[in-house]
Amino acid sequence: MKKITFLLAVGLCAGSLVAGENPNDKAAKKNAGTNTINKTNAASPWIVQNSGFGTQRGISKINIVSPTIVWATAYDGAVPSRNTLEFTRTTDGGTSWTPGVFMTDTSTYMISSVAPIDGNTCFAVFAPKAGTGGKTMKTIDGGLNWTDVAATSWTGSWADDIGFFDASNGVAIGDPVTNKFIVYTTGDGGVNWVQTPAANIPVMQASEYPVQDYFDIVGNTIWVGTNQGRVFKSIDNGKNWTVTATGLTSYTDVNFKDANTGFAIQKDVTYLVKKTIDGGATWSTVTPTGAFLKNDFDFLPGSGSTWVNVSATLPTGKGSSISTDDCASFTSIDTTLQYTTVRFFDALSGWAGGFSSDGGLYKWDPTAMVSVKEIQTDNVEFSLYPNPSIGNVSLNIENLNSSKSLIEVFDMIGNKIFAGEYNSALTKRVDIHLEKEQAGIYFVRVSVNNKSVTKKVSLVK
Repeated sequence: MKKITFLLAVGLCAGSLVAGENPNDKAAKKNAGTNTINKTNAASPWIVQNSGFGTQRGISKINIVSPTIVWATAYDGAVPSRNTLEFTRTTDGGTSWTPGVFMTDTSTYMISSVAPIDGNTCFAVFAPKAGTGGKTMKTIDGGLNWTDVAATSWTGSWADDIGFFDASNGVAIGDPVTNKFIVYTTGDGGVNWVQTPAANIPVMQASEYPVQDYFDIVGNTIWVGTNQGRVFKSIDNGKNWTVTATGLTSYTDVNFKDANTGFAIQKDVTYLVKKTIDGGATWSTVTPTGAFLKNDFDFLPGSGSTWVNVSATLPTGKGSSISTDDCASFTSIDTTLQYTTVRFFDALSGWAGGFSSDGGLYKWDPTAMVSVKEIQTDNVEFSLYPNPSIGNVSLNIENLNSSKSLIEVFDMIGNKIFAGEYNSALTKRVDIHLEKEQAGIYFVRVSVNNKSVTKKVSLVK
């Protein structure tokens, strides 16, 4: 049987608890009453959310459908080797999370990959704990009931991945039966599945196979990592495939920000990163500087070049960090919390996984990075336009009625990129030129007489 890798050498297991803490006591406090939401600390962009689990659970994978709909799978946070088949989901942006189970028999199958379509509909594939085979299941009622999808047969294979390009087109992938991995595609939302002809798939090397849930999708393109460092790619929803060598040699995950730029990450005893800027045709070694914590990182769509990196334990350290230069360098966000995984829907919507003894999930709130929320008061009032902007942002400050108004602009990690003082009695409009800044979310703060207001603006390129 193949090596299971979703907890591979990244410290998401025993040792997850802080010494002296009783996980049962903490979980009981967290799960009492409603799913409370609290700030981790004044400077953190992470909001603690209650995953809803009554026992110690860690989050293994997060799948975001929209800023309000998220599904997450769990593993046993106290004894990771003990199989669990559990998930939690939210349909209100994480204000409340509802846990559930895929199936009660934990002795036969384990979770490989999950692909939600909306708040009610979700597909999942499961691999056998022994031998070959697998199972595909579907729910249409938010996970209350799961039924088998018979159209995907995993006989002689080993179910690895399932993902959707949109609500209609999806793909499911399993180990090779001979020398080609198994691929099923659907074009009708999973009602029917068709096996991709073996002639459309490159030959796998001896003992090579796709790794559970090590794939990424952008548009109609999917990249799949293998246990020997190669990356398979399809640009037509899984119907035809190519393969390239990355220079890596072991369990390789992939993460792309668009059709061209992405990373291949060797998640083994030796953690290595390769980068491509041509969709995976060629790869070069990347050695991020600064607070790079390894483990897991994800792109913030719409941000230009911003990625967030998280980790749960040593040797790289706990906490999270952020890069605004496509992972060339990272700046620390925090070093005390344990994050098991991270995923983003856009620059303002993202979640990191944790342990249920500490709440279980963390929601991204970048406004905290500049120390003040987007808020309006009666004393400080201004408007900005256009929003979104392609570079030039204008502020209407005629209602401030102050001889000294301070205007500042911050990026998502709190760097001040603009500052100026104005007499609003004489200046009615202020133009701020951001053409040289990368796409993403920025915060405009106006301060008058010791009071300030911050509004966010989206910069698109």
